[in-house]
Amino acid sequence: MLLADTGKTQTQICKAVGCSQTARYWIMMLQIGQAHKCNNSSVGRPKVVSNEYVNRLKVVVCESPRDYGYSNGRWTAQWLPTQLAQELDIQISNYHIIRLLKSMGISMRKLSRQTSF
Repeated sequence: MLLADTGKTQTQICKAVGCSQTARYWIMMLQIGQAHKCNNSSVGRPKVVSNEYVNRLKVVVCESPRDYGYSNGRWTAQWLPTQLAQELDIQISNYHIIRLLKSMGISMRKLSRQTSF
């Protein structure tokens, strides 16, 4: 934004800063008087998984899938997001479930070796 104030073009700013479309967006924000919002902007995709979801995952993973009507005695990376989607109406991928479990120190391999919860 400071470079735009000095009269630099978008191309010059992008080369100087090493970015692409980001400069165009913030130059527009500066021009319409909304540059103060730069600290309010979050970076990356918005989070889909809430603390409620993570807490419920911790509870569900410690219980038997049979308690929820599944035929198998152990959770899989497919059944966990399916069950939680029914309860909380939040859809996430099998891979995201694995990442969440890993961040909690829980391994799907360890879960698959357990015969009961």
